[in-house]
Amino acid sequence: MNEIRKTDLKPREERTYKALAEVTLPRGGTVPEGALDMPLVNFINTFFSYAEPATRLGFKIALFLLEFMPLFIIFRPRRFSSLSTTQRDVMLNKMRGSSIYAVRGIYLALNSLIQMCFYTQPSIMDKVGYIGYREAVRKVPK
Repeated sequence: MNEIRKTDLKPREERTYKALAEVTLPRGGTVPEGALDMPLVNFINTFFSYAEPATRLGFKIALFLLEFMPLFIIFRPRRFSSLSTTQRDVMLNKMRGSSIYAVRGIYLALNSLIQMCFYTQPSIMDKVGYIGYREAVRKVPK
């Protein structure tokens, strides 16, 4: 079994994750809250504290690449976190539809982490009508 490690995101990693979250799940979508209204940093730190070292390293590399990809994806010599929300959205859409598997993989991995943070919050589960694992198990006939 993997030992639990305390992990803390660096300030630049927090900035990049928040920039990604702001575009991935903005306020006023399906539910009024957005990903930035959730405990994003705590969720990611907890996720990484249980993850294997290779998983942590993979996400760190993916996040680093995302931060410097605007030059190659939308031809802007800026960091991802310093782009406008519109430019970030354009870039993420290009990554999602890229013919290069690794570029799509970076998008999917980081987007999935943001989605997990958002949709595992009890308040969001209630708003989208998900009864949750514990309720579902309790209602299964024996």
